[in-house]
Amino acid sequence: MALKKGSRREPFLKAQTTKASQREAFTVLAFLSKHQHSCCIQTIAMIAIYSSCLLRFTLTMYTLSNNAAGAQDIKTNISASHQPKQLDTCLKFAIDPQTIGLLESASVQEVLTVNSTHILPVPNKPSCILGIIARRRRVYWAIDLAMLLGLQPLDQDITLYEIVIISAQSLSLALVVPSILGVVHIQGDRLEHDVVLMPATLKPYLKGYINKDEKISYLLRPENILRSTILHS
Repeated sequence: MALKKGSRREPFLKAQTTKASQREAFTVLAFLSKHQHSCCIQTIAMIAIYSSCLLRFTLTMYTLSNNAAGAQDIKTNISASHQPKQLDTCLKFAIDPQTIGLLESASVQEVLTVNSTHILPVPNKPSCILGIIARRRRVYWAIDLAMLLGLQPLDQDITLYEIVIISAQSLSLALVVPSILGVVHIQGDRLEHDVVLMPATLKPYLKGYINKDEKISYLLRPENILRSTILHS
């Protein structure tokens, strides 16, 4: 039925329409609010998952890095433990026909061969002091090393002397020996330090010894030779 203009029902219908529009608006707003909240939750959840994955990845890479560093350290330690320990290069020589001596190269200044006449005898000295020898504007006491160590002295008929000039703690000596046998490298773990059973006359001058194929080479302490009480008596 058509309504006449100015009918009493018109304001009522307008009010109803307004309320319906408001309800629809609230419904739409509620829907949007509901879905907006859901989207926010999803977004936050995705961010949390991403952050967790990123944290796990970072921890994994850190662990792998530490493991690699640890493995490298172990490898380095193993390599270092397998490397043979060496003394300084040593001069090898005969002390007497039956005894081999060693001196670390740091204490050896020079090795030379001279005629026995180049050594000038000095009276009233211990028998192991053969005399003095001049070398490069310096004068050295020439010592029969074997006699100093209580071993077989040099052959008196030798016309050529093999001489090792040693120096330590501002002192120097010319050691006269039967022969020079060359230069050797000694592994540190092969050096024996227990000299209890060594000859008593050698003990004060020994740093250790090498026993190779039942042949003993004695590593000498040059500073003990230089400060021997026999030479300074």
